[in-house]
Amino acid sequence: LAPELENSFALLEREGFISAGVEEQLTCTYCPANPYVGTKASQGLLIDHVVLPVSDRDRLLSAKNVLLCALKEDEGKTNDSRHCSPLSDHYGVTAVLKAV
Repeated sequence: LAPELENSFALLEREGFISAGVEEQLTCTYCPANPYVGTKASQGLLIDHVVLPVSDRDRLLSAKNVLLCALKEDEGKTNDSRHCSPLSDHYGVTAVLKAV
């Protein structure tokens, strides 16, 4: 995992924030396996975040990449990954937190 704009994220960390994706060890949101990225990123970059106050770390239940795949209209209704393509060159991140 290569940092991108590491200094910018360090500013958030210094102010008491964490990334749900970093906490849950996501590998990338700008990933070489994404056909829109291809060889532009030889290793994954985690550059999309759900940012939380560090005080909410214990409330974090999970984080995962989302928007990995959208069905192609001409392929019909199937969940088969061979019949879909990413919505963007970046994957999204979603986080689940315990209610207070």
